[in-house]
Amino acid sequence: MDKKICLVISSVHSGGIEADILKYLEFINKTDNITVLVRSDKREGDFLGNFENSGAALKFMSLGYLNPFKFYEFYKFYKNSKFHTVCDFNANFSALSIFAAYLAGIKNRITFYKQGQDLFKKSALKSLISKFFNRIVYKYSTIILSNSHAAIAYFFPYRKKSDNRFDVIYGGIEPNDFEISESKAEIRKMKGIPEDKYIIGHVGRFTEAKNHKVILDVCKQISKEYNDIHFLLRGSDTENLKPRIEELGISENITLLGYQKDIPRVLKSFDLFFFPSLTEGQPNALLEAMFTGLPFVASNIEPIKECVPKEFHKYLSNPNDVDSFVKSILELKEEKNQTNNLKEYALLNFSAKKNLNHFHNTLIK
Repeated sequence: MDKKICLVISSVHSGGIEADILKYLEFINKTDNITVLVRSDKREGDFLGNFENSGAALKFMSLGYLNPFKFYEFYKFYKNSKFHTVCDFNANFSALSIFAAYLAGIKNRITFYKQGQDLFKKSALKSLISKFFNRIVYKYSTIILSNSHAAIAYFFPYRKKSDNRFDVIYGGIEPNDFEISESKAEIRKMKGIPEDKYIIGHVGRFTEAKNHKVILDVCKQISKEYNDIHFLLRGSDTENLKPRIEELGISENITLLGYQKDIPRVLKSFDLFFFPSLTEGQPNALLEAMFTGLPFVASNIEPIKECVPKEFHKYLSNPNDVDSFVKSILELKEEKNQTNNLKEYALLNFSAKKNLNHFHNTLIK
Protein backbone atom coordinates (compact mmCIF):
# COMPACT_ATOMS: atom_id res chain seq x y z
CA MET A 1 0.00 0.00 0.00
CA ASP A 2 1.36 3.44 -0.94
CA LYS A 3 2.15 5.73 1.95
CA LYS A 4 -0.04 8.83 2.03
CA ILE A 5 1.88 12.10 1.99
CA CYS A 6 0.77 15.68 2.65
CA LEU A 7 2.89 18.58 1.38
CA VAL A 8 1.98 21.88 3.04
CA ILE A 9 2.66 25.23 1.35
CA SER A 10 1.43 28.80 1.82
CA SER A 11 0.20 29.54 -1.72
CA VAL A 12 0.23 28.46 -5.36
CA HIS A 13 1.85 31.66 -6.58
CA SER A 14 5.04 31.32 -8.60
CA GLY A 15 8.01 30.87 -6.30
CA GLY A 16 10.93 28.59 -5.54
CA ILE A 17 9.06 26.34 -3.10
CA GLU A 18 6.10 25.89 -5.41
CA ALA A 19 8.33 25.22 -8.42
CA ASP A 20 10.32 22.63 -6.46
CA ILE A 21 7.18 20.78 -5.41
CA LEU A 22 5.89 20.73 -8.98
CA LYS A 23 9.24 19.28 -10.07
CA TYR A 24 8.89 16.59 -7.41
CA LEU A 25 5.32 15.71 -8.45
CA GLU A 26 6.45 15.39 -12.06
CA PHE A 27 9.49 13.35 -11.02
CA ILE A 28 7.66 10.66 -9.03
CA ASN A 29 5.04 10.29 -11.79
CA LYS A 30 2.57 8.74 -9.33
CA THR A 31 0.71 11.31 -7.29
CA ASP A 32 -2.58 9.68 -6.31
CA ASN A 33 -1.28 9.27 -2.74
CA ILE A 34 -0.11 12.91 -2.50
CA THR A 35 -2.10 15.81 -1.08
CA VAL A 36 -0.90 19.40 -1.51
CA LEU A 37 -2.40 21.42 1.32
CA VAL A 38 -2.37 25.18 0.74
CA ARG A 39 -2.58 27.25 3.92
CA SER A 40 -4.94 29.79 2.38
CA ASP A 41 -8.64 30.22 1.61
CA LYS A 42 -7.82 31.86 -1.74
CA ARG A 43 -7.79 29.44 -4.65
CA GLU A 44 -5.61 31.60 -6.90
CA GLY A 45 -2.03 31.90 -8.12
CA ASP A 46 0.21 31.56 -11.18
CA PHE A 47 0.74 27.84 -10.52
CA LEU A 48 -2.87 26.94 -9.73
CA GLY A 49 -3.36 25.18 -13.06
CA ASN A 50 -0.06 23.34 -12.71
CA PHE A 51 -1.06 21.93 -9.34
CA GLU A 52 -4.56 21.05 -10.53
CA ASN A 53 -3.05 19.11 -13.43
CA SER A 54 -0.37 17.40 -11.35
CA GLY A 55 -2.59 14.49 -10.28
CA ALA A 56 -2.14 15.31 -6.61
CA ALA A 57 -5.14 16.20 -4.46
CA LEU A 58 -5.24 19.96 -3.88
CA LYS A 59 -6.85 21.36 -0.75
CA PHE A 60 -7.07 24.97 0.44
CA MET A 61 -7.44 25.55 4.17
CA SER A 62 -6.30 28.54 6.20
CA LEU A 63 -4.49 27.91 9.47
CA GLY A 64 -3.64 31.37 10.74
CA TYR A 65 -1.33 31.71 13.70
CA LEU A 66 -3.33 31.61 16.91
CA ASN A 67 -6.83 30.61 15.84
CA PRO A 68 -7.96 27.54 17.85
CA PHE A 69 -10.84 26.76 15.49
CA LYS A 70 -8.63 26.66 12.41
CA PHE A 71 -6.03 24.66 14.31
CA TYR A 72 -8.70 22.11 15.19
CA GLU A 73 -9.71 21.88 11.52
CA PHE A 74 -6.11 21.06 10.62
CA TYR A 75 -5.94 18.46 13.36
CA LYS A 76 -9.18 16.83 12.17
CA PHE A 77 -7.97 16.81 8.56
CA TYR A 78 -4.71 15.13 9.52
CA LYS A 79 -6.44 12.66 11.81
CA ASN A 80 -9.08 11.63 9.28
CA SER A 81 -6.66 11.47 6.34
CA LYS A 82 -4.24 9.14 8.15
CA PHE A 83 -1.14 10.45 6.42
CA HIS A 84 2.18 8.66 6.83
CA THR A 85 4.04 11.95 6.34
CA VAL A 86 3.26 15.63 6.72
CA CYS A 87 5.95 17.92 5.27
CA ASP A 88 5.42 21.63 5.86
CA PHE A 89 7.52 24.14 3.89
CA ASN A 90 6.71 27.20 6.01
CA ALA A 91 9.91 27.20 8.10
CA ASN A 92 9.24 28.38 11.68
CA PHE A 93 5.61 29.01 10.78
CA SER A 94 5.18 25.30 10.20
CA ALA A 95 4.98 24.95 13.97
CA LEU A 96 1.21 24.72 14.45
CA SER A 97 0.81 22.43 11.47
CA ILE A 98 3.53 20.12 12.75
CA PHE A 99 2.06 20.17 16.26
CA ALA A 100 -1.38 19.28 14.84
CA ALA A 101 0.25 16.39 12.97
CA TYR A 102 1.86 15.23 16.21
CA LEU A 103 -1.49 15.28 18.02
CA ALA A 104 -3.06 13.40 15.09
CA GLY A 105 -0.50 10.63 15.42
CA ILE A 106 1.33 11.30 12.12
CA LYS A 107 4.51 9.21 12.19
CA ASN A 108 6.69 11.29 9.89
CA ARG A 109 6.60 15.05 10.62
CA ILE A 110 8.96 17.07 8.46
CA THR A 111 9.66 20.80 8.51
CA PHE A 112 11.49 22.14 5.45
CA TYR A 113 13.37 25.45 5.59
CA LYS A 114 13.76 26.85 2.07
CA GLN A 115 14.84 30.32 3.18
CA GLY A 116 18.14 31.53 4.52
CA GLN A 117 16.74 33.62 7.37
CA ASP A 118 13.54 35.22 8.67
CA LEU A 119 11.68 37.06 5.92
CA PHE A 120 9.44 39.25 8.10
CA LYS A 121 10.28 42.75 9.26
CA LYS A 122 11.73 42.39 12.72
CA SER A 123 9.94 43.60 15.83
CA ALA A 124 10.17 42.43 19.42
CA LEU A 125 6.78 40.71 19.24
CA LYS A 126 7.34 39.04 15.87
CA SER A 127 10.77 37.83 16.92
CA LEU A 128 9.35 36.40 20.13
CA ILE A 129 6.58 34.56 18.25
CA SER A 130 9.04 33.25 15.67
CA LYS A 131 11.37 31.99 18.41
CA PHE A 132 8.44 30.28 20.14
CA PHE A 133 7.41 28.59 16.88
CA ASN A 134 11.01 27.59 16.22
CA ARG A 135 11.08 25.69 19.50
CA ILE A 136 7.83 23.91 18.64
CA VAL A 137 9.31 22.86 15.30
CA TYR A 138 12.42 21.60 17.05
CA LYS A 139 10.44 19.61 19.60
CA TYR A 140 7.76 18.02 17.41
CA SER A 141 9.45 17.52 14.03
CA THR A 142 10.86 14.06 13.38
CA ILE A 143 12.99 15.44 10.52
CA ILE A 144 14.17 19.01 9.83
CA LEU A 145 15.30 19.74 6.29
CA SER A 146 16.88 22.70 4.58
CA ASN A 147 18.33 23.46 1.18
CA SER A 148 21.46 24.99 2.69
CA HIS A 149 23.74 24.43 5.66
CA ALA A 150 23.64 28.19 6.22
CA ALA A 151 19.88 28.09 6.92
CA ILE A 152 20.22 25.32 9.50
CA ALA A 153 22.96 27.27 11.24
CA TYR A 154 20.78 30.39 11.24
CA PHE A 155 17.56 28.85 12.52
CA PHE A 156 19.02 26.24 14.89
CA PRO A 157 22.28 27.55 16.35
CA TYR A 158 21.44 25.74 19.59
CA ARG A 159 21.06 22.28 18.04
CA LYS A 160 23.21 19.45 19.28
CA LYS A 161 25.77 18.05 16.87
CA SER A 162 24.50 14.58 17.70
CA ASP A 163 20.95 15.44 16.57
CA ASN A 164 20.56 13.34 13.42
CA ARG A 165 17.15 14.76 12.46
CA PHE A 166 18.79 17.50 10.39
CA ASP A 167 19.57 17.08 6.70
CA VAL A 168 20.33 19.29 3.70
CA ILE A 169 18.62 18.52 0.38
CA TYR A 170 19.54 20.85 -2.43
CA GLY A 171 17.19 21.70 -5.25
CA GLY A 172 17.84 20.08 -8.59
CA ILE A 173 18.50 20.94 -12.22
CA GLU A 174 16.95 18.91 -15.02
CA PRO A 175 19.28 19.14 -18.07
CA ASN A 176 16.51 18.36 -20.57
CA ASP A 177 14.77 21.61 -19.58
CA PHE A 178 17.70 23.55 -21.02
CA GLU A 179 17.71 22.03 -24.49
CA ILE A 180 16.54 25.13 -26.33
CA SER A 181 16.56 25.01 -30.13
CA GLU A 182 16.13 28.76 -30.74
CA SER A 183 19.17 31.01 -30.92
CA LYS A 184 19.73 33.93 -28.56
CA ALA A 185 18.76 36.35 -31.34
CA GLU A 186 15.56 34.43 -32.09
CA ILE A 187 14.52 34.40 -28.44
CA ARG A 188 15.14 38.13 -28.09
CA LYS A 189 13.07 38.88 -31.16
CA MET A 190 10.29 36.58 -29.91
CA LYS A 191 10.12 38.29 -26.50
CA GLY A 192 10.70 41.88 -27.60
CA ILE A 193 14.17 42.10 -26.05
CA PRO A 194 16.70 44.50 -27.63
CA GLU A 195 18.78 42.39 -30.00
CA ASP A 196 21.81 44.68 -30.19
CA LYS A 197 22.36 45.25 -26.45
CA TYR A 198 24.40 43.55 -23.74
CA ILE A 199 21.61 42.09 -21.61
CA ILE A 200 21.98 41.94 -17.84
CA GLY A 201 19.19 39.73 -16.57
CA HIS A 202 17.53 38.85 -13.29
CA VAL A 203 14.97 36.15 -12.46
CA GLY A 204 12.83 36.51 -9.35
CA ARG A 205 9.42 37.71 -8.24
CA PHE A 206 9.07 41.20 -6.76
CA THR A 207 9.83 40.76 -3.06
CA GLU A 208 12.10 42.60 -0.67
CA ALA A 209 14.42 39.60 -0.47
CA LYS A 210 15.25 39.81 -4.19
CA ASN A 211 16.62 43.33 -3.71
CA HIS A 212 15.15 44.96 -6.82
CA LYS A 213 15.98 48.36 -5.32
CA VAL A 214 19.68 47.73 -5.79
CA ILE A 215 19.12 46.31 -9.28
CA LEU A 216 17.49 49.60 -10.30
CA ASP A 217 20.24 51.65 -8.63
CA VAL A 218 22.88 49.65 -10.52
CA CYS A 219 20.94 50.14 -13.75
CA LYS A 220 20.78 53.89 -13.11
CA GLN A 221 24.52 54.16 -12.50
CA ILE A 222 25.52 52.04 -15.51
CA SER A 223 23.06 53.78 -17.83
CA LYS A 224 24.75 57.13 -17.24
CA GLU A 225 27.77 56.05 -19.31
CA TYR A 226 26.86 52.91 -21.24
CA ASN A 227 24.05 52.96 -23.78
CA ASP A 228 24.84 49.46 -25.07
CA ILE A 229 23.73 47.79 -21.81
CA HIS A 230 20.12 46.86 -21.12
CA PHE A 231 18.56 45.31 -18.00
CA LEU A 232 15.89 42.61 -18.17
CA LEU A 233 13.81 41.51 -15.17
CA ARG A 234 11.68 38.38 -15.25
CA GLY A 235 9.31 37.72 -12.35
CA SER A 236 5.80 38.01 -10.98
CA ASP A 237 4.68 41.44 -9.78
CA THR A 238 7.69 43.25 -11.26
CA GLU A 239 5.24 45.74 -12.79
CA ASN A 240 5.21 47.27 -9.29
CA LEU A 241 8.67 48.62 -10.13
CA LYS A 242 7.38 50.95 -12.86
CA PRO A 243 6.92 54.05 -10.64
CA ARG A 244 10.48 53.78 -9.33
CA ILE A 245 11.84 53.10 -12.83
CA GLU A 246 10.15 56.25 -14.14
CA GLU A 247 11.38 58.24 -11.15
CA LEU A 248 14.97 57.17 -11.88
CA GLY A 249 14.57 57.94 -15.58
CA ILE A 250 15.67 54.50 -16.74
CA SER A 251 12.56 53.34 -18.62
CA GLU A 252 14.56 53.06 -21.86
CA ASN A 253 17.25 50.98 -20.17
CA ILE A 254 15.16 48.23 -18.63
CA THR A 255 12.53 45.69 -19.70
CA LEU A 256 10.05 44.02 -17.37
CA LEU A 257 9.01 40.61 -18.69
CA GLY A 258 6.71 39.76 -15.82
CA TYR A 259 5.94 36.11 -15.13
CA GLN A 260 7.32 33.71 -17.75
CA LYS A 261 7.12 29.92 -17.58
CA ASP A 262 10.07 29.21 -19.87
CA ILE A 263 12.94 30.29 -17.63
CA PRO A 264 15.65 28.35 -19.56
CA ARG A 265 14.65 30.20 -22.74
CA VAL A 266 14.71 33.54 -20.89
CA LEU A 267 18.16 32.75 -19.47
CA LYS A 268 19.47 32.00 -22.95
CA SER A 269 18.62 35.59 -23.94
CA PHE A 270 20.94 37.01 -21.24
CA ASP A 271 24.61 37.95 -21.51
CA LEU A 272 25.12 38.21 -17.74
CA PHE A 273 23.06 37.17 -14.71
CA PHE A 274 22.68 39.60 -11.81
CA PHE A 275 21.42 38.26 -8.48
CA PRO A 276 21.90 40.66 -5.51
CA SER A 277 19.53 38.90 -3.10
CA LEU A 278 19.33 39.98 0.52
CA THR A 279 18.41 36.46 1.59
CA GLU A 280 17.98 33.06 -0.05
CA GLY A 281 17.39 29.50 0.99
CA GLN A 282 18.99 28.02 -2.06
CA PRO A 283 19.48 30.37 -5.03
CA ASN A 284 17.73 28.22 -7.64
CA ALA A 285 17.69 30.91 -10.33
CA LEU A 286 21.44 31.41 -9.92
CA LEU A 287 22.07 27.67 -10.18
CA GLU A 288 20.08 27.56 -13.40
CA ALA A 289 22.08 30.50 -14.75
CA MET A 290 25.31 28.70 -13.82
CA PHE A 291 24.11 25.61 -15.68
CA THR A 292 23.65 27.70 -18.83
CA GLY A 293 27.25 28.88 -18.46
CA LEU A 294 26.24 32.51 -17.92
CA PRO A 295 28.73 34.82 -16.23
CA PHE A 296 27.17 36.14 -13.04
CA VAL A 297 27.44 38.80 -10.36
CA ALA A 298 25.66 38.09 -7.08
CA SER A 299 25.49 38.95 -3.40
CA ASN A 300 27.89 37.39 -0.92
CA ILE A 301 25.28 36.00 1.48
CA GLU A 302 26.11 32.58 2.93
CA PRO A 303 23.60 30.45 0.95
CA ILE A 304 25.01 31.83 -2.31
CA LYS A 305 28.63 31.37 -1.22
CA GLU A 306 27.73 27.78 -0.33
CA CYS A 307 26.55 27.05 -3.89
CA VAL A 308 29.18 28.89 -5.92
CA PRO A 309 32.69 27.52 -6.62
CA LYS A 310 35.27 29.33 -4.49
CA GLU A 311 37.12 30.69 -7.51
CA PHE A 312 33.98 32.68 -8.38
CA HIS A 313 33.53 34.27 -4.95
CA LYS A 314 35.35 37.33 -6.30
CA TYR A 315 32.17 38.15 -8.20
CA LEU A 316 30.11 38.24 -5.00
CA SER A 317 29.56 41.51 -3.12
CA ASN A 318 27.66 42.91 -0.19
CA PRO A 319 24.02 43.04 -1.35
CA ASN A 320 23.86 46.81 -0.78
CA ASP A 321 27.18 47.72 -2.42
CA VAL A 322 26.06 49.28 -5.69
CA ASP A 323 29.55 50.46 -6.66
CA SER A 324 31.03 46.98 -6.24
CA PHE A 325 28.29 45.41 -8.35
CA VAL A 326 28.80 47.99 -11.10
CA LYS A 327 32.55 47.35 -11.08
CA SER A 328 32.13 43.56 -11.35
CA ILE A 329 29.52 43.81 -14.10
CA LEU A 330 31.68 46.11 -16.24
CA GLU A 331 34.76 43.93 -15.71
CA LEU A 332 32.92 40.82 -16.82
CA LYS A 333 31.44 42.60 -19.81
CA GLU A 334 34.90 43.50 -21.05
CA GLU A 335 36.96 40.52 -19.94
CA LYS A 336 34.44 37.66 -20.27
CA ASN A 337 36.68 35.61 -18.01
CA GLN A 338 34.21 33.33 -16.30
CA THR A 339 34.63 29.84 -17.69
CA ASN A 340 32.10 27.30 -18.90
CA ASN A 341 32.95 24.70 -16.26
CA LEU A 342 30.07 26.22 -14.29
CA LYS A 343 27.69 23.93 -16.17
CA GLU A 344 29.54 20.79 -15.11
CA TYR A 345 29.80 22.04 -11.53
CA ALA A 346 26.08 22.82 -11.33
CA LEU A 347 25.06 19.46 -12.75
CA LEU A 348 27.45 17.52 -10.52
CA ASN A 349 26.27 19.17 -7.30
CA PHE A 350 22.64 19.96 -8.07
CA SER A 351 21.30 17.05 -10.08
CA ALA A 352 17.50 16.92 -10.02
CA LYS A 353 17.40 13.13 -10.14
CA LYS A 354 19.77 12.70 -7.20
CA ASN A 355 18.21 15.35 -4.97
CA LEU A 356 14.58 14.51 -5.75
CA ASN A 357 15.31 10.85 -4.99
CA HIS A 358 16.79 11.93 -1.68
CA PHE A 359 13.67 13.97 -0.85
CA HIS A 360 11.29 11.18 -1.90
CA ASN A 361 13.10 8.59 0.20
CA THR A 362 12.91 10.96 3.17
CA LEU A 363 9.15 11.32 2.74
CA ILE A 364 8.44 7.58 2.63
CA LYS A 365 10.94 6.31 5.19
